[in-house]
Amino acid sequence: FFGESHLPIKLDELFIASTWVIYILTTAGVNLGFFTNFFLKCWKDSQIRAERLEKEKSQVQFDNLKNQLNPHFLFNALTSLNGLIFENQELASKFLQHLSKVYRYVLQNKEKNFVPLQTELDFIENYVFLLRTRFHHALSITFDISETARESAIVPVTLQILIENALKHNVVDSERPLQVEVI
Repeated sequence: FFGESHLPIKLDELFIASTWVIYILTTAGVNLGFFTNFFLKCWKDSQIRAERLEKEKSQVQFDNLKNQLNPHFLFNALTSLNGLIFENQELASKFLQHLSKVYRYVLQNKEKNFVPLQTELDFIENYVFLLRTRFHHALSITFDISETARESAIVPVTLQILIENALKHNVVDSERPLQVEVI
């Protein structure tokens, strides 16, 4: 056993036991080092992934905010308002009130993940008023949403983005009126 016959001293059981303990502790230490290295690498990777996702989330929120406060929409709204001031001051005043309600809603709900659908529908009525004032009879937008659906939640400004996309990707004129139906 262990070449004891060639050694100048006799190996006792305590030495053999301590050798086995050293072997086991060395193996456990090396394995613990590898496992610790592996888990630290996984933890670092998950931290990097979480930071990347947070950055992407911030970018998406920023892009959504830019879309919500679309300068093109604001330019068109102000141009329409300018024309209304000289033509119909009462309508210009209503237009301005609805425009302020649209931007108030966007600013109040930009940090929220969800709002009640009924709140979004109240907001979209103001937005639709602005569009109807601008396009007159060339645009028809109707809503047919059940009462049970009105109790559900929606991401803020979703309907506005959908309607804006419908306007952006279609022709809106009196000869070919655009009809949008939200069900």
